[in-house]
Amino acid sequence: MRQRTLFFTFLVVMSLGLALSYQTTSAEPKKASNITCQISSQTITYGQAVNISGRLTDTLTGLGLKRLINLTYSQDNGTTWVELKESWGKLAEWGDPIWTTEDGYYGPYEWSPEHIPHNFLVRASWNGDETYEASESVILTLKVELPPSPPVVILSHRSFVWYITTLWIAGEFQNVGTTNLEWVRITAVYYSPAGTIIGTDDAYAGGIHLLTPGQKSPFIIFAGISYPSAIDASLIASYTVVVRSYEPTTKEPPYRNLEIVWSSSGTDVDGDYHVSGQIKNNGTITASGVKAVATFYGVNGTVVDAWFNYAEPENLHPNDMGAFDIELYSGRVDVIGSIDHYVLQVDCYLVEIYASPYITILDDSVSVWGNIVPERELVNVTLTYIKPDATTVKRNVTTTTYGFFNDTFVPDQVGIWNVSAS
Repeated sequence: MRQRTLFFTFLVVMSLGLALSYQTTSAEPKKASNITCQISSQTITYGQAVNISGRLTDTLTGLGLKRLINLTYSQDNGTTWVELKESWGKLAEWGDPIWTTEDGYYGPYEWSPEHIPHNFLVRASWNGDETYEASESVILTLKVELPPSPPVVILSHRSFVWYITTLWIAGEFQNVGTTNLEWVRITAVYYSPAGTIIGTDDAYAGGIHLLTPGQKSPFIIFAGISYPSAIDASLIASYTVVVRSYEPTTKEPPYRNLEIVWSSSGTDVDGDYHVSGQIKNNGTITASGVKAVATFYGVNGTVVDAWFNYAEPENLHPNDMGAFDIELYSGRVDVIGSIDHYVLQVDCYLVEIYASPYITILDDSVSVWGNIVPERELVNVTLTYIKPDATTVKRNVTTTTYGFFNDTFVPDQVGIWNVSAS
């Protein structure tokens, strides 16, 4: 057999004691930057706006830098920060990123913060880049005060611990103004024994979504409703509750043709407390999202709890009736104490309608869309556009699948337009 031989070649070298040296060059140090933040006023009344502006510069030369920056605010004394965006020359929590100009300036941007019972902290910052170091402005304090006579007042509230270690807050507020109000929001601030803020919750008040002058609505929230999990009640030494925001509206009064034809209350075999009944639609149009809202009172007339339940069916045609059952579990009843009496109210929605964009340029188009309940195809919907000069334009559209309708309209006047659907 013929053999195949594999050869490996290697090189042996003598150690010559050679030393290799490497010369390294460090990167150029980053330049220092400076960002400022100014607010036009340190104290404003709820509903007023403040202007925020500033500049990003090279610290050494003072030259402006065009960069992407961050404007943030805190409502819990610096624990968490919320980023503000540029939206049509104003600041909001949605919109476009904020850039400085070629000279490094930004703003002035108008900002209308919602009320909260302690100060806002405001700051500007940027993250730096390969040339400049990051920088942050001084932290500014903005105090928002209630107007002398706010149209919404909290009449009473109380707290109780239920479901292991969760703090619940139930209460009642009233529209004491002269106009209808919607989007009423409640804010609760929780404090530690040392008086520091350990959390805040912000939620639309459950119950009645549109309040006429003099009307009351209950609210119910729990500590941590705005967080991934509840806040341990044992950490909360005290709390405050205020009406954070509200919107006056010229919408028509709530649909008043829903009647609770009967109701009764009692305790079942498991000790759960029930308020049951039926709601009838005495009107001529269909109401959607119909629900019964109960406010429970103790012997002293203050609110001890509040809850609601949607009717079954939830959408009521003219002359239809829907059943409801508001249930409080036995463990909850044990905690809140005895219920002396309760008040029932009915809430609902009618035709839903939206428009986009909310701000447009003359001769640009606006999209208007919405839906009707129940979901029906080929239903005629009349859209009434009210011009700034109070004249009207009516346009007819037809619903498509699932009751949706839409229209594209080109305004021919500058000013505020209103549109309604029927």
